[in-house]
Amino acid sequence: MDVGLPIVGIVIVLAAVLFVSGVTRQIVVVVIGLLLIEMGVWKLGHMLFPEEREYLALRAEVDRFIRLVRDLNRAAVALRSGGAPEARERFEGLRASMVEAVQRMAEVAGRTNGDLRS
Repeated sequence: MDVGLPIVGIVIVLAAVLFVSGVTRQIVVVVIGLLLIEMGVWKLGHMLFPEEREYLALRAEVDRFIRLVRDLNRAAVALRSGGAPEARERFEGLRASMVEAVQRMAEVAGRTNGDLRS
């Protein structure tokens, strides 16, 4: 949303300059476009158009999984560069954590927050 508002604002400003006749109308349309650009820059779009995600538990698990992927890659790099035995333990521990994370994702997939509370 925050990326889309500035783009829409830019398109409106360009359209005003290229296609709107009359200086007064051009100014009004340009001001509207500039306001949209500013809303995107200041990330106000979420206040006006809130996201209504239903599957927040799944989203949280996916975010955790992505962090695990990054950590696994770091551990693999350390392991390949002649890391100590702790690096192998870390790598295997992260692999096990990823399997657990996939199991948790399967448990919460398709279930809304309301479903999980009841």
